[in-house]
Amino acid sequence: MLNSQKTRFLNRLNFLYENISSDISRLKITAFLTREPVKFADRESGEKLELKEGDRWGERLFDCAWMKFEGEMPRAKENIALKLDVNGEMFVADKGGSPVCGLTCKMSTFSESLGKPAKCFYILPKQFYGRKKISVWADCGLNDLFGRLKGEGKIACARIVKINPEIRELYYNFEHAYDWLSAVESGDENEKILSDALVEACDLLDENFEKNLKSASKCLEKVLYRKSARPRLEVSAIGHAHMDLAWLWPIRETKRKLARTFATALNLQERFPSYVYGASQPQGYLWMKEDYPKLYSRIKEAVKKGSIDALGAMWVEPDCNMPSGESFVRQILYGRKFFYDEFGIKPDYFWIPDSFGYSPQLPQILKKSRVKYFITQKLSWNMINKFPYHSFWWQGIDGSKVLAHMLPENTYNSPIAPRSLVKVEREYAQKDVSRNALIAFGIGDGGGGAGEEHIRRLLKNRKVLSLNKIKNRKVSAFLKDLERESENFPTWKGDLYLEKHQGTFTTQGKNKKHNRFCENLLRKAEWLGYACERILGGRQDMSFLEPIEKEILLYQFHDILPGSSIERVYAESCARYEELEKLLISAIENYERKLSNYFGQNLLVNCNSWSGKFYKSGRVSNVPALGFSAGAGFKKVLKASAKPFVLENGKLRLEFSDSGEMLSLKEKDSGAEFFDAKKPSNVFMVYDDCGDAWDFGYGYRKNGKSKMECVSKKFFEKCGAAIAELNFRFGQSTLVERVVLEGESDEIKIEISLDWKSKRKMLRLVLPLGFKAQKSVSEVAFGYYEREPNDVGKWRKARIETPAHQWVAMKNKKMFFALLNDSKYGYRLKENAVEACLLRCVPRPGEPLIFAADKSKNPTGDDVDFADVGRQNFKFSIFAKSGAFDVKEVAARARALNMPISNASSEKSAKKRDFQDFSLVEIDNKNIELAAMKPAQDGKSWIMRLVNLSGECEKARIGLKFVPKEALECDLAEIPVKNPQMLENLAFGAHEIKSFILRY
Repeated sequence: MLNSQKTRFLNRLNFLYENISSDISRLKITAFLTREPVKFADRESGEKLELKEGDRWGERLFDCAWMKFEGEMPRAKENIALKLDVNGEMFVADKGGSPVCGLTCKMSTFSESLGKPAKCFYILPKQFYGRKKISVWADCGLNDLFGRLKGEGKIACARIVKINPEIRELYYNFEHAYDWLSAVESGDENEKILSDALVEACDLLDENFEKNLKSASKCLEKVLYRKSARPRLEVSAIGHAHMDLAWLWPIRETKRKLARTFATALNLQERFPSYVYGASQPQGYLWMKEDYPKLYSRIKEAVKKGSIDALGAMWVEPDCNMPSGESFVRQILYGRKFFYDEFGIKPDYFWIPDSFGYSPQLPQILKKSRVKYFITQKLSWNMINKFPYHSFWWQGIDGSKVLAHMLPENTYNSPIAPRSLVKVEREYAQKDVSRNALIAFGIGDGGGGAGEEHIRRLLKNRKVLSLNKIKNRKVSAFLKDLERESENFPTWKGDLYLEKHQGTFTTQGKNKKHNRFCENLLRKAEWLGYACERILGGRQDMSFLEPIEKEILLYQFHDILPGSSIERVYAESCARYEELEKLLISAIENYERKLSNYFGQNLLVNCNSWSGKFYKSGRVSNVPALGFSAGAGFKKVLKASAKPFVLENGKLRLEFSDSGEMLSLKEKDSGAEFFDAKKPSNVFMVYDDCGDAWDFGYGYRKNGKSKMECVSKKFFEKCGAAIAELNFRFGQSTLVERVVLEGESDEIKIEISLDWKSKRKMLRLVLPLGFKAQKSVSEVAFGYYEREPNDVGKWRKARIETPAHQWVAMKNKKMFFALLNDSKYGYRLKENAVEACLLRCVPRPGEPLIFAADKSKNPTGDDVDFADVGRQNFKFSIFAKSGAFDVKEVAARARALNMPISNASSEKSAKKRDFQDFSLVEIDNKNIELAAMKPAQDGKSWIMRLVNLSGECEKARIGLKFVPKEALECDLAEIPVKNPQMLENLAFGAHEIKSFILRY
């Protein structure tokens, strides 16, 4: 296509687009401005404004208004519409205030390569015709799809218009031919045919526009719909509006975005009955049920009819690296339960197109949750290696497999234009063994979904025989067809690592710490609820936990937990986290108080699967695993010693340099040395971070870097422990490190408190090792994952940061070094060193207009234009040992760091009972962990979740102090399995998860 032709075609296309409608008259506008949304019943409670086109209606990003549009109804029988553009988002409401149509401003941020984001026409339904007056209300927000302020907040258009069907039809024919021409390769047989047809159409329109509209349209249709042999691919297409539940806008705005988007889908389905729209995330459906009940009743009916496809299967589309294994289980449990309770369906696939990598234990979690399929597209974002497959079997660390499909168009915002089908045919990696591929079409990220243009393109594509056959249908139907072909699909083993966005393992550290803390508190509250029910008798009301847990799951959304949202999201979510923590702590304290009063004495409570030590004033007491102790066995500990630059006890000797570095860590019995004085450890390295919330870039190690300076240090003994307190400084930023060695401990505890003020910096704790590591190991959800700790090959080199849960380790056959943590998720495990990323002080997402209008301040008054400014507190522990790597020893210490033994006091009036230390659950194999003891979804039973932490097959016997009437093995969906095993003789595969229903 010549440049002159391209210019001519584009000019004509734009002219047709602008003339799809003709103006009739302008609307009168009355607005009622508020800072936050108000209900329809209160629509006139805001500041009243009389407005016209060109007037500014709001001052600040995320301002709100109910607007009333009034005008004279033309004498016409059809094709009358309101053209509304307030340089924001809005929905038109019915007379009761329920959304009927969502609209988006023309200037909205979006990739033009994926289509025009504007939705400005409200096609008047039949009931308006015959009236003299038009009067409609609309709920408006001063933000575009991407949370940005456009057009100075001025009203761009408010008019009554007439739709011109002939021009509209010609526009879509012309667009279709031009788009197809732009997509074909030079020399393709269709190139000249399409070009000639477009030239002929332009000539006809230049000759006489009005007279030749139909002729121009027909000449294009003749080429588009000519007889031809179809390509062999069959493309399934689902309407879609990827909805970030928070990102460049607060959660409160998400609720309105969802209302607009659902209203748009339902409005289109009234006009195009064959249209099928898909929406995931039960959390969003629940918001519609709570806030827009009439709209929700329409959604529910559409799901029943099959015109809305409820995409499964998790409560939200979460981050898929950082949530705990149990969180993933609950995401699916609550997600599928909501869809079943509301719609009578149980989705068997996981729709997750936009998360930043995927845990290697997900295949087992999905499969045992009755989820057979996995759909994404995010791996197309890889920076180094092209992910080789689109249809494949994904195999997890236990050997479980799920059938996976990665959208071949590499987007979840398809324009569903001819170029979409051409790209799928050209790039689908499995096209030699599969005839089926999936497209998700519509405007997404900030919602909106498909518009009229998408539906008209879809309908035209069906008639174009030279393009792949396309069907708008439910995702489940596509997956069944894909499964029939799956025998010859390749297999991908291990995690699905995204070679991008590795900074999200660290950004917004406070939020990540809250997530971990809440996960731990929830685990403890449930376990203590079980303990109270069994020990005290009678049922404990645990229903209060469900809304708490669902809110925790909400904040695991893939733009909240990763730290990639605006600051308001974190100001609000962290405040809510604190409230949830108070509720959980109160419940835990209440349960502990009940138990200690029952026994009439103070209790030490250990909810971990390994026995633990409780230190108090230089004394120590052992507490049984998953049990209780009265602390009768407290004994004095051998004191550790602290001398200048040396901490030492009977097991370990740790030496420091004058600059606060660790020069030597020696295991005294074996003489094993874990550090190298020539490459000191405990270095707080500050890198220039030129990235954003998502990325620090592949070249960050070439950036400027500096060590934090140790400005003071002291070594002392306290309560039998040896302590080094080191003070570091970098510019105005300060860090206090407290290194603790208990008298009989084989761990080095590290407590860090920092106050960070240095912007565009990344802080990392660097721990070079004194032995040659052969493998790196990192904990993932319900297991661990081993890797080669080097950069040999492009795939390893691309892994510049590794996500991990409570521990990472480096090992060889003779020794290992593990670093445990209470809230940090990003690590580098290469070059014979363990590095933990502690913070990233980078600009928060958004642009200056967002900053100006989003002045949230947290309680400490930190500068919120940058992430991770201000105070943070977190803990590490070093566990280094000679001999083979032992996951149960590492896990036991990591759990103790995250869920320490608690001390519950009884009331003085409580009657004392005979008491011996006991465990509620006894497990005879320490590689098996009790991951959860939770109320079953049936409201009557309990679910006991067991995990084999080992990479080997294991056997175990489980003993319950309170024997249930029945113990049935079940899957993660809490449905009994075939061929169940007995608790007395369990056989676990490597990394296997097992669950049991306990009925009392």
